[in-house]
Amino acid sequence: MSRGYRNQRGGRQQKPPFYEQFMNAADVETGIRFKTLIKGVIQVNPRNSDEAYVRLSDDTPDVFIGGLNDRNRAMHSDEVVVTIKPYNQWKVHVRKFEEYADAQSEISSARGSDSQQGEAQRRKVTTVSDMLSNGSRLAYRTFSAQDVDCQFVQRTGKVVYISKRNHSGLAAGRIKLMKNNNNDAAQFYPVDRRLPLMIVPMSQCPAGFYNRPGSHANKLFLAKVEQWNETGIWPRGTLIECLGEEGDLDVETKVILLNHDVLTNTFSSEVERCLPKRSWTIPAEELTTRKDLRGQCIFTIDPPYSKDLDDALSIEELGDGSYQVGVHIADVSYFVEPDTALDQVACTRATSVHMVNKVVHMLPELLSEDLCSLIPHRDKLTFSVIWEITEKGEILNEWFGRTVINSCVQLTYEHAQKCIEEPNRRWGPGELPPIAKHYNATHVVQRILQLNKLADCIRRKRIESGTLLLDQVDLYYTLDADTGLPMGYTGERDSSKKLVEEFMVLANQAVAQKIYKHYPDLAILRQQPAPKEDQLQKMKDFCEAAGIVMKTGSAKEIMRSLSTLGGQGELQQAKHQLLCKVIARSMQKSQYFCTGTVQDKSLYHHYSLNLPFYTDFSSPIRRYQDILVHRLLAAACRYCARPAHPPEHYQKQMDSCMDKIKNAKSASGDSNELFLSLFIKNRGPLEERAIVKEIFEKSFEVLILNLGVVRKVFLEDLPVKSHKLRMNGKRPELLIKWEQDKQRTKHLITLLTLVDCRLVAKEDKSGWSCVIKRPTEEADFDSDVEDD
Repeated sequence: MSRGYRNQRGGRQQKPPFYEQFMNAADVETGIRFKTLIKGVIQVNPRNSDEAYVRLSDDTPDVFIGGLNDRNRAMHSDEVVVTIKPYNQWKVHVRKFEEYADAQSEISSARGSDSQQGEAQRRKVTTVSDMLSNGSRLAYRTFSAQDVDCQFVQRTGKVVYISKRNHSGLAAGRIKLMKNNNNDAAQFYPVDRRLPLMIVPMSQCPAGFYNRPGSHANKLFLAKVEQWNETGIWPRGTLIECLGEEGDLDVETKVILLNHDVLTNTFSSEVERCLPKRSWTIPAEELTTRKDLRGQCIFTIDPPYSKDLDDALSIEELGDGSYQVGVHIADVSYFVEPDTALDQVACTRATSVHMVNKVVHMLPELLSEDLCSLIPHRDKLTFSVIWEITEKGEILNEWFGRTVINSCVQLTYEHAQKCIEEPNRRWGPGELPPIAKHYNATHVVQRILQLNKLADCIRRKRIESGTLLLDQVDLYYTLDADTGLPMGYTGERDSSKKLVEEFMVLANQAVAQKIYKHYPDLAILRQQPAPKEDQLQKMKDFCEAAGIVMKTGSAKEIMRSLSTLGGQGELQQAKHQLLCKVIARSMQKSQYFCTGTVQDKSLYHHYSLNLPFYTDFSSPIRRYQDILVHRLLAAACRYCARPAHPPEHYQKQMDSCMDKIKNAKSASGDSNELFLSLFIKNRGPLEERAIVKEIFEKSFEVLILNLGVVRKVFLEDLPVKSHKLRMNGKRPELLIKWEQDKQRTKHLITLLTLVDCRLVAKEDKSGWSCVIKRPTEEADFDSDVEDD
């Protein structure tokens, strides 16, 4: 580390460059055009910062970038240009190969020395082992799929140009003295290991830090990369502020947001000038151009504590066996005008970030939680899709237009679920939130039941037509009002949530068709590619090992195979939940695009939904692309002129949005993990039921059913006397011998085994671990288990 600092201190003698000089822009453009250079986004391995990968926009394999020199000052998430090294310099995945070799050795031994399949595996391992021991480099062409079961090499390159700095350069971390005891500067170590160490001025460190560095060992600071030249191993940075003590809930939340490059700065005065006054009311002239729905029974159904209410629902009987159903979405585009400072900041942020204990809004709170939010008992501007639907879920006609509503009640999923489960319940005072005077609980419950019945019909029709539905568990926490710590949690996977989702999908599908019909070159759509073959093969391998028949020719075939696991028994439901998890992991991420930049219409297709056209229209408060879709829909309905920018402009915006959405999802996931760790620490240990997902030699993975979380169980954490991995055909089995006591000692762990778990906080404050309990029932043991 000190060498990097000395290189940056300057002096009379010029230091040799540590990094290569970047290529000039003209040569880069030529190289990309003639495909001698490749552009992509660099992703640094969070577990090993010496490893990075450049992900490309097409289906070609990632490019490996090894070490600081070849990364050439690029930071995680930057858009870079790389050149591919000669094939004899490509990376060999020695660690992956060794894991593979160990596993094949174990499998072949389990199959026996006379097994032809076992002998074939040994030959493959020996061939590759010999080449590695001789120092040979492997290229992709070295082995075919018949020679080895996985790739041990990767295209390797180096960064020659940074086309766009996507990362803000902000980082949370700790400060330490320089190893050479220099009193001019200190070292800043980011918590996020994907970011580089920085050299910060000692003058910006806390008073007395140089003499008493230990007094600041548990404090986290905020720093920013400022300069990174060719001669310095590490960049120079600025120490901005002290965030607080490590372990503090607010500080840890800030760190998560910083680690995922989420913008949390306040909105500028220029943005604030774009906002209406807080006392704003709907202008009288605006009401004359909108369909007035304020007299209808319209309501919202959202997670608890939601304040940014995007969507509302309504249903009315038409008297002939059909219904008028409405989806009403906040008309955010009315307030966010194109090419304003407000529009630009919304595009830059791209999405709201929902943490457990806070929301980082895409838009100022005046809009997010007040003027745009569909708060009950207040007039609100909306964009609506209204259908006439038969009781069998058949759509007779549809209408799109701007509306004004007045929601009569704000319900949570729990409220709606109770209405569905207890249709004849007599609701007492205070059991439901306040309902507008001209409606009561009976009116609302009746409409929820009607919507739920229709949603079931529409869902069945979608499944029949080839939609793949993968139920997932969403965790919602109850927080202590004083401390902010989690007091409890709920795993949501109920009918009420499916009800809302069904009508949002219907609205998004309808809007996609509408905007594409009017603007086939400008429509903002959402597509999902078919799964990659290697991911499908992993899913097939799992199902085969677990004894599950799985057809993967289409989303429809996968859904049919999944439906065979339905049932009311605990094991059947657990299998279904686990398989949903496995299938979801094999799917590719959906992507937003502008139709004018994609000529092949077959690429518009959304695989899981099995729809030719789909978009996002239903969450404009929290997603920027929904605002663009609203503008297109407004133009299609002749409320305004055609959007002014070319397709390439919108595609660039969509690319940026997808990056921000990925970061937001990761931040939300880390927040959930933080609060689950806090809950286990303060309220645990927790007793939970789980199902075995994957088996290794010294550990196995389980899906914890009520949490929807996958965790690894390490045998070294259990009171186990001995263990042995063996193969039963293609099915791995782990034979455990518990330490002797009055109970049975033999325990056979296989795929899809149900186990009882204990979730325990780690003593070093680094999260929590999962251990299984010794079975107490004879049925949990296999009476035929014998020693090998």
